[in-house]
Amino acid sequence: MYNAGFYTSKLGKLNEGYATLNDLTQMISENKIKFSDDAIIFVNGCNFAGTGDKFEESSGNSAFEWVMATGTTMIAASGHMQQLTEGVPNGKFKIAQNEEGRFWKISRVEEMYEENGETLTRFIIKAEDLGKEINIDEYVK
Repeated sequence: MYNAGFYTSKLGKLNEGYATLNDLTQMISENKIKFSDDAIIFVNGCNFAGTGDKFEESSGNSAFEWVMATGTTMIAASGHMQQLTEGVPNGKFKIAQNEEGRFWKISRVEEMYEENGETLTRFIIKAEDLGKEINIDEYVK
């Protein structure tokens, strides 16, 4: 699992006393932290779901790791994002002009599969392309 800290210094080193995604995963497994079944997290930051026009489903992708670890649904951008109208905090965002990128709704889905005659369960990621503009109020009602 990618283990970047939630709070790191400009040099990329974990500041003393701050948590990592592994710490969060541990607290979830110990029932110290719980999310509601319908929790949706919006990340107001560039490249959280990857770069360019595709969602990068892999270890090392912050959105992928977060959703797999927490089971929450996340809305995040691949590419550079900004407010739809600069200085107007109305929940509307866009991919920066002349930039590749998309907004994604990323969910963890339970999937059944067969192995050695047994039916097993695993989690997979479902990434829905929301386009280049988004109004987060439409998703967090």
